[in-house]
Amino acid sequence: MEIKLSTVKRGLVILLVVFAAIAAVRFILPMFTTAQAEPEPTPVPDGREAAIAGLTALFSVDVTTGYDAWLQSVCAVATENGCAFAELFTNWDRVVETKARSEYRVQSAELRKDLGERQVWMVTGTIRDLNTGEEKGGEIPVLVVRENGEWKFDHFLFEQELQALEAEP
Repeated sequence: MEIKLSTVKRGLVILLVVFAAIAAVRFILPMFTTAQAEPEPTPVPDGREAAIAGLTALFSVDVTTGYDAWLQSVCAVATENGCAFAELFTNWDRVVETKARSEYRVQSAELRKDLGERQVWMVTGTIRDLNTGEEKGGEIPVLVVRENGEWKFDHFLFEQELQALEAEP
């Protein structure tokens, strides 16, 4: 059986044509398509994480770490008003007296009202007493405020405040 040079040449030409066709489909054809992939939209940051962080810091209390450490953790995620709110509404003497240690866990957070630079979030979570294991839970409306492009915890809302904010157009 004798292989002629023209048969080898023909095989190489066919192989070259196949590779050229594959290259054209793979590299050249996409240059001519008019449909361009649109870039993924950048998600608009919202106050969800600020609401969660604020309540977690506020309700996670540990008498062994002390008042200053607790207040610092709240103020790190809060507005100036939120920091003052924590100072005013916390009875640290009671925390010391009961040797309180608690942990707050969030199950869900839903945007209730978007007011531009302010948002109201309805956060559902549980406060677990680390000494007894007892848990209490429920929904808490939270106001977050955007300061310098960053969302921060302001305070949880009382019923009258929530009603007033929901009445705003």
